[in-house]
Amino acid sequence: MSAVNDPECQLNSLDLLNVFKKNLEMLRDNYLQLTEAEFYLEVPDAFEQTKHRSNPVEPLQVDWVSRDAC
Repeated sequence: MSAVNDPECQLNSLDLLNVFKKNLEMLRDNYLQLTEAEFYLEVPDAFEQTKHRSNPVEPLQVDWVSRDAC
């Protein structure tokens, strides 16, 4: 980079390197940065993978008392 004489080109390349460094740090922390299009393409797959039901441990009774009741 030191061989590049154009200040605008140096600034752009420094910005690119900073973005690249940020992405590498995110990957190291197990994050994957997606573009908006990639995100919307991944949603149906993620939804398909999470098809399970959760059941409450103790179902609420019909006559349960709320916290705000006096």
